[in-house]
Amino acid sequence: MARRLKIAFVVDSARSAGAGGLVAAERVIDSLRIDHDVTSIGVGGDVPLPALSLPFGDEVAASNSFIFARPDIDLMFRAFDVADVVHVQLPFFLGYRALALAEELRVPVVAGHHVQPENVLRGLSLVAPRLAGTLGSPIIARALNRVMTQTFYNRATALICPSQFSLDELRASGLTRPAEIISNGAPAQFAPLSSRPPGPFTVLTVGRLVPEKRHDLVIEAVRRSKYAASLRLVIAGRGPLRERLEAQARGLPGGVEFGFKSDDELLRLYQTADLYVHASEVELEGMAVLEAMRCGCPAVTSDSGSSATKQFALDAAHVFRTGDVQALTARLDDWFENPARLAQRRQKTLTAVKDYGLENTVAAYQRLYERVASRRC
Repeated sequence: MARRLKIAFVVDSARSAGAGGLVAAERVIDSLRIDHDVTSIGVGGDVPLPALSLPFGDEVAASNSFIFARPDIDLMFRAFDVADVVHVQLPFFLGYRALALAEELRVPVVAGHHVQPENVLRGLSLVAPRLAGTLGSPIIARALNRVMTQTFYNRATALICPSQFSLDELRASGLTRPAEIISNGAPAQFAPLSSRPPGPFTVLTVGRLVPEKRHDLVIEAVRRSKYAASLRLVIAGRGPLRERLEAQARGLPGGVEFGFKSDDELLRLYQTADLYVHASEVELEGMAVLEAMRCGCPAVTSDSGSSATKQFALDAAHVFRTGDVQALTARLDDWFENPARLAQRRQKTLTAVKDYGLENTVAAYQRLYERVASRRC
């Protein structure tokens, strides 16, 4: 067995059930603790840091279920000085300071890629629409990616990318450091039921209620469906757009359910939904799609050029043109009209994601940590 490592895991908001990058960090940390000594550093972490408040930043962070952490060099030094490796999950204020301190102490750093400029720019639209409109062009997003790559990712010893799309984005921005594709993975509990209970045809979508997730598109597609009266829509998540989306969904004939779901409730929804729809335009992997598919729920995803999630599509019938409500409506109608074909896709769905278990993710993390930690021996 490999040696027991001391890992300092830097994540702004520890124990936060919000954004995907934070949920992924919590799952990996908990699993790594079985064989290694892991110290989480951030708000709510083993090394607790205070929150950092910024103009506009609080609103944007809240929209992403996130809290910025204020670095405390003395506390971080004690954790880093004995660490074999430092993992930095996010390229924000804490992440940059952690990277600089690790460089000073000559501790190897593994960085994660979990943030796209589009996440920040779309969040900004909630509090400063004019500014977001000025900054929200693809040119600005590409420029921000280049800045983050040159000033952050290219200073790490190695990098973890959750998808090929993620790695391609960074390479296009000038990444020169070694990088590995390691999925966020899904825990073992995300598995299908032995038999599904009867019920109305349920369309499920999961994610923060923020602009880039495009829940508005899903609502409108269900409304336009020929079978709208037979479609039950469930939108699982919380966020600043809830009131607006609830108003839009008012009057859907088949019913709609909003709200944050516990892990157990979400698992049950994945296991019993007929179709998972992911209209999000910005994703570095798409954890909710992966979780749904691991439960045997066929998925339909956007083909957005800023999203990796289309990698999970079984074929063209599981993809729709991003932002095109008529295209999504056509997919909903087609799958509703073909229940036998949809049922057959459940096994194909399971097969497509059989290697995306969290156990494989953690094993890949450990192998990478062992390689970079050897540089400090």
